[in-house]
Amino acid sequence: NGVITNGIIFKTTTGGMSWDSVYSISYFSVSSINFKNAHEGFSVGGGSILKTIDDGQNWTPQYIAPIHCRVIQFATPDTGYFLAYNNSSPETDEIYRTTDGGLNWSLIKSFPATLAEPNKVTFHFINGKVGYMIDNGYTGGMSKLEKTTDGGLTWNNENTSPYCDKSDITSIGDSIYVSEESING
Repeated sequence: NGVITNGIIFKTTTGGMSWDSVYSISYFSVSSINFKNAHEGFSVGGGSILKTIDDGQNWTPQYIAPIHCRVIQFATPDTGYFLAYNNSSPETDEIYRTTDGGLNWSLIKSFPATLAEPNKVTFHFINGKVGYMIDNGYTGGMSKLEKTTDGGLTWNNENTSPYCDKSDITSIGDSIYVSEESING
């Protein structure tokens, strides 16, 4: 189990009772981390994807792009996805996929950026084909939950709810969990 703070990756082997700093990345602000198994994991932030094969002790660049990588997740040992924000004109949110364990990544979906705010979209895949995405900057002051059944190529609206500032989504078995945070100011 691990956690990230800016460019420092922490690990626990005590169920969260204590945490050890396992890696510090001075040039890289880590925004997401995901392990495929007990030893092999990926982290994203800025325009880079880093990979570890030794429980997070060492990280090497895997993919560098002129985009801001925000969320990474492997649905299977071979199939993984990352979400990125591209601030070129026009600004877009982009989903990339790998089917070879992270060796190669391909852009599979590009859509207009959410109110030009790069942290308003997140996703979670429950297997290599089925995934959910939350767009918290959907037009009309609403948040939108979308679902894919073809590995992220197409997305269908599942639900809308009042706008919220921040969301997360995860799953256990057949259950999908969504959290929403609204900041009133």
